[in-house]
Amino acid sequence: MKKSSLFAAALLSLLVAACGGEKAAEKAVTSAASEVKAAASEVKAEAASAASGVAATVTEAASEVKAATASAAEAAATAASEVKAEVASAASAAK
Repeated sequence: MKKSSLFAAALLSLLVAACGGEKAAEKAVTSAASEVKAAASEVKAEAASAASGVAATVTEAASEVKAATASAAEAAATAASEVKAEVASAASAAK
């Protein structure tokens, strides 16, 4: 339920209570408190879901960075090996 709907229901309950006496007011306050508690639980669940999604995204990004780093390290090692071979070949040819 949307927060604005809950707020409207709480206000309506309080208005009805104001017209109906003390017992009705107690009932309206209890009802409004229950609705607020339900809304808070809903917000808490949405926040937990969002946090879980963020954690999954961060974990995936970290994995991608790790893979890219490993790939870059492998490419650098290959390039260094090729340069070393070329230097050795040039040194042999210069003798």
